[in-house]
Amino acid sequence: MSRFFFALAPDKSTREKILACQKQLDISGRFIRPENFHLTLLFLGRLSINQQQEVIQQAQNVHFEPFELVLNRFGSFKQNIFWMGMQTIPESLVLLHQQLLSNILQSDKINLTLNLEHEAENYKPHVTLVRKVNSRSALKSSVLQNLLRPDIHWMVDKLVLYESIDTPDGVRYQKIKNFNS
Repeated sequence: MSRFFFALAPDKSTREKILACQKQLDISGRFIRPENFHLTLLFLGRLSINQQQEVIQQAQNVHFEPFELVLNRFGSFKQNIFWMGMQTIPESLVLLHQQLLSNILQSDKINLTLNLEHEAENYKPHVTLVRKVNSRSALKSSVLQNLLRPDIHWMVDKLVLYESIDTPDGVRYQKIKNFNS
């Protein structure tokens, strides 16, 4: 069984803008490859073939109108992760996350141990730029304030089911299926 997750995938232009912001970072760590840039909607973990098929079926019932994300801030998590995110999370993104989570949990065929309230309360949408940042000082707010603030407008019109595949060169995310708005 592989690890699966739903995410938003940036189009080529948005990916290039994210990469330009990533290149301005003067920190050491494991930089995320541009082809792996994404904004996670829902991490599912390991799934059997039957669960994968049911997840796809449930995701086909998710409906949303295209909407815009504005990536306009940097941040970090304690685990030495440096990311790009939004000052204001659009209601459309929250609703998409909740609808997807609700559809997945409604299926008794998937039988995942996801907690709707926990997932909704702890959802922190972001695009990871660097993992395993070597210097904790690089993640201090004073360093963050000296970076040029991003202003990336990203039109979202699909969500993607990914499979996370471990390779000798690092993790690779393979698109399994696109779900258009």
